[in-house]
Amino acid sequence: MKNNDYLKGNRQNRWEIHYCKHIDVLIVRNGFGETVGVYDAKQLAEKWFAAGSDMFFALYGFNWIPPVWMQDRVRGGRKGRGRYGS
Repeated sequence: MKNNDYLKGNRQNRWEIHYCKHIDVLIVRNGFGETVGVYDAKQLAEKWFAAGSDMFFALYGFNWIPPVWMQDRVRGGRKGRGRYGS
């Protein structure tokens, strides 16, 4: 399943992200189709929340925004918490 809407690569490379739902893993590939990273989706989303966009890019070399359902999952699905924590 391709989720390119949630991944933006830097100008030199065109990144692709593939989410494997049955094993909850993100596979990141460069513009040549080479795998450059395999990440646990939940852990990556937690690091995205903790680090912020700039630090996340510095650590991983790509910008990624977890889908809303994954953001809710990482937050623990607490009732009364909206998309932006309100």
